[in-house]
Amino acid sequence: MEREQRNRGARFYFFPLDNFQDHLHKSNVPVLALAGDQDLICPPEAVYETVKLISENMVAYKVFGEPGGPHFGHYDLVGGRLAADQVYPCIMEFINHHDTI
Repeated sequence: MEREQRNRGARFYFFPLDNFQDHLHKSNVPVLALAGDQDLICPPEAVYETVKLISENMVAYKVFGEPGGPHFGHYDLVGGRLAADQVYPCIMEFINHHDTI
């Protein structure tokens, strides 16, 4: 089965319908994988299953939340009350570490 994709120039491209996870081991782009300890949409276990498919030197994995709280759900990683203090600095540290410009 093939999937169709259109670019901004309205050209169509066809590519086989496959699982993106089959290609993660080939990535040469650093990946920051974040999870919230109470995320029901994409729980930490699911994020970790994806992380395991990426070369160790290309991925950083962090779970936000503590056993006694505060906890992080899916949206909390982006717009929760603690995101600016806890999540954003982690993202900036990752970007600065991998910035080659």
